[in-house]
Amino acid sequence: MATSRVLEKLTSRARQTDELADVVVAAESRDRANVPWYVRLRAWVFCLTFLLLAECGMRVVFDGTLCLQDQRFDNFPNPAALDAYVGQIKRDRAMRVVVLGDSVVVGPSLLDMDQTIPAYLEQALKKQNPGRDIHVWNLGIAGARSADLYCMLLKVLEAEPDLVVLESNFMMYTMDIHTRPVANTWLAYSLPAMPESIRTLVPERDYKRRIDETATWFVERNCRLFGLRQVFNSMVFGVQPRSPFETPNPGIMVATKLGKILGKLPMEPWNIRGITPATFVDNYEHPVRQGNLNGRFYPVIMDELRRHKIPAFIYMTPQNPAIIAGHLPESVYRYNLRAAAAFTTAPDFPSRDYSTLLPDNLFYDNDHLLAAGNNALAERIAQDMQPLMKTALAKSARALALAGDAHEDRNVHK
Repeated sequence: MATSRVLEKLTSRARQTDELADVVVAAESRDRANVPWYVRLRAWVFCLTFLLLAECGMRVVFDGTLCLQDQRFDNFPNPAALDAYVGQIKRDRAMRVVVLGDSVVVGPSLLDMDQTIPAYLEQALKKQNPGRDIHVWNLGIAGARSADLYCMLLKVLEAEPDLVVLESNFMMYTMDIHTRPVANTWLAYSLPAMPESIRTLVPERDYKRRIDETATWFVERNCRLFGLRQVFNSMVFGVQPRSPFETPNPGIMVATKLGKILGKLPMEPWNIRGITPATFVDNYEHPVRQGNLNGRFYPVIMDELRRHKIPAFIYMTPQNPAIIAGHLPESVYRYNLRAAAAFTTAPDFPSRDYSTLLPDNLFYDNDHLLAAGNNALAERIAQDMQPLMKTALAKSARALALAGDAHEDRNVHK
């Protein structure tokens, strides 16, 4: 009896296991048979379609418009953004003025884009030359040394601008930049051919880093969604504090914009912000000598401009007189100014030294300016470069007329 009960239990368990297996197998078979493979992939297809449409939209905007003309390149510095900038400058049919410089040209992040030196310069030039279409492009980049500006110029020359405004900063001559003579090394690395004079100043990359950067830049330059993500975020959400640029945060951007609108993030003069001259003592401790590392590339830049027959206006940006007085005796300051100005002085390039132009109440710190300071400096630049502008405008008008005649000739021959 006991044996029969054991056999009966084993038989019952086996029967239940078979029935469960039949149910599971049957359910899987029915699901697989009734759901086609393309239905299973429709979520992926939807996502890919959305990304493709977004990529097409980004290309239409950035490759077919001049949407970057009122932007600041420094808000999103990378090779893809620089390519987009150069492409738009090249397509621009207005008189094209490109401003190269450091963070003073960029302007503090809390300033609106229409309160920067290039923005005010465009307004002043249009006022002085009524009826002429003039665009000023802001290609300033934070911390730029003359080596950085040289690399930037080599890229900008692809667009053949009508005129270049080149900034020089006295503070950069008195700082110790030997440990970092090129502040934005990606500018040099991304050039098709890096000049030998630059190659000796940038650290050699190992094999892994070269592969990583080459692959990253290839993707960014060929996919607008990746390469211009900072540009998109900045244009839609606003500007965020200076770093990290590579990880734009829309939340911080929106909060910054709201703070500016509500007056919670005001732009105030340096002394009201609690800054003292001692804060910048290290920035003015080195004398300016003939072999100054920052000054050495300005003559090289001018040679490149001559070779491409592009006119340029060069200026030394103002310094906060109260902060300068706290570190440099008047005679030492004047001597260093003359030494620094020698790097940017050439008979065929008009240049001005505005180091002592503005009072200290127009400064945000030692060299960055408030909106009123940017406006005053821009108007002075426009006034001093007006003779150069007239020549450049006449040349630009002739070039456009010749291009129009050539286009008509081609149409006639067709």
